[in-house]
Amino acid sequence: MRSIIYNLFLGLILLNTTLFYHHYRNRGCDDMHSRVVFIDVGQGDATYIQIDKLKILIDTGLESENIVQKLKKITGCDTVKLDHLILTHADTDHIEGTLQLLKKDMVKNIIHNGFLNIDQDKESFVENQLEAFVKKNNIKNTTSFDIKNFKKIYPSFYNTNKSDNDNSLMFYVTIGSKTFLFTGDASSKVEDVYINDSANVLKLGHHGSKHSTSYDMLKKVNANEYIISAGVNNRYNHPHPEVLDRIYKLKNSNDLVIRSTFNGDIIYEL
Repeated sequence: MRSIIYNLFLGLILLNTTLFYHHYRNRGCDDMHSRVVFIDVGQGDATYIQIDKLKILIDTGLESENIVQKLKKITGCDTVKLDHLILTHADTDHIEGTLQLLKKDMVKNIIHNGFLNIDQDKESFVENQLEAFVKKNNIKNTTSFDIKNFKKIYPSFYNTNKSDNDNSLMFYVTIGSKTFLFTGDASSKVEDVYINDSANVLKLGHHGSKHSTSYDMLKKVNANEYIISAGVNNRYNHPHPEVLDRIYKLKNSNDLVIRSTFNGDIIYEL
């Protein structure tokens, strides 16, 4: 009899310990604070946005960066369900982590620029894999861009006469008094035409490539902070010194530039 009581008592202790651990692990899971997190994914892009209970991810970085684990860490949730996954364009360093999320049923809806519906002449293995998986599993996806606090400015449709980069989705996100501008990997010849409004925070186009983020565009946006997502000692020389010089010329300082290479995840609590 004593043995039975002892085992029951021990079982209750283990159960309470397990429940406490689960609660501790998920202590931030129901947090409704809005935030923007530029995730450190090396030479790639991934940004998590939470607006109240709405969970959104922009791009998924490289597969090696394990976006699943990064999202669990950021949200404090063992199970993460994204309301929207926005894929700005088809470059591998923006979409390679997507299959990880889809295979774990972590995405309710994919928003894209149209590339998932188009068979182009030159598609990467990663893009082909993703398109096949989405089609086979009938995963909800759309080019419609109707999200609270988001304002898409480009493109209206996928233009096969332009490069993948120049078909990048570009949009503003406004949360409270702060506005963020995302331009994917679009070049200056696209940015200069379609970007006309200011923003508090500018995510530099194409990881800080010299072919994006012209001086004229910087003047129009007139941001207070500049985010760069790039890998340490990457072979593309991102961010390019020319881009940093343009910011310095406008602001007389480079202290406003924040790089994931130095800072890791860049977090805005709003």
